[in-house]
Amino acid sequence: MLRRPVPRHQRPGVAAERGVRPWAGSWLLWALLLIALVGSRALGAARDTARPAPAEPSHLRVHFIDVGQGDATLLETPNGKRLLIDAGPPEEADRLLAYLRAQGVSRLDAVLISHPHADHIGGLLAVLTAIPAAVVYDPGIPHATTTYRRLLEWIDRHDLPYRLARRGTALALDPAVSMTFLHPAGEPEGDVNDASAVLSVRFQQVSLLFTGDIGADVEAQLLARGEPLASDVLKVAHHGSRTSSSAAFLAAVSPRYAVIFAGARNPYGHPHPEVLARLQRAGARVFVTARDGTLLLESDGRRLSLTPARTAPATASARR
Repeated sequence: MLRRPVPRHQRPGVAAERGVRPWAGSWLLWALLLIALVGSRALGAARDTARPAPAEPSHLRVHFIDVGQGDATLLETPNGKRLLIDAGPPEEADRLLAYLRAQGVSRLDAVLISHPHADHIGGLLAVLTAIPAAVVYDPGIPHATTTYRRLLEWIDRHDLPYRLARRGTALALDPAVSMTFLHPAGEPEGDVNDASAVLSVRFQQVSLLFTGDIGADVEAQLLARGEPLASDVLKVAHHGSRTSSSAAFLAAVSPRYAVIFAGARNPYGHPHPEVLARLQRAGARVFVTARDGTLLLESDGRRLSLTPARTAPATASARR
């Protein structure tokens, strides 16, 4: 269980690395931590500095960044705003930062932690230290790891606005692009993967669905709630694990393209063959970062192209 951060002058520094339990306490204390972060960051949001007027709307760009066995996605909206979803494992932080800088990223307008596993947040502290961010969204599920604890403490120390990712919440980055959370529907508990934030992104006729590491149980919940799942591009859950991407879920999403983050020769066997078969039966063209490297999606709102680093662009009109 997590507990509320102690005052700065009382913090144990590196003691946690020496075997001291970094977060002890009750669910109540975890709730107090979230209340403190959410409440104080709501006040801080009003202090966000304005940015220069962006160029005229043009294209949506989505970078699926190869960070080995982990997730990292950069969305650039037509009006120039940038959203980072996850930041890969800690050993890939330098590669991720190099890629962001090569794209000219000097500020992030929002950061989304899909869930607090190290292969999704391991590089985030390095990113936030190097590149200022306006706000962080997080499902807020208790997860007692030093990596997550240090990240929350850094957010607290630097007065970074912090919001809970909840169903129905919209990210108002660009009036031309709808970004809405479909999950979690309430206070997350239990399995950390199933607490993953699910984000629907829609730009005119083009749609994308980001699913974190949710499993088949959450997929069934999304189906039962009648969520708007149909999307042109699916970020496949949990690196293509057999515990996700059920046939019923894929039928509802009906993606033209599916993107799987997985490291080459990873010890989990991701992506699993049965998931690749289900995606093929669903009619999706599948890209895997272990094979295709970093991917770039570009769309004018009617057509989209998905360009792997080492293959020709795949282009299609949106169906929806």
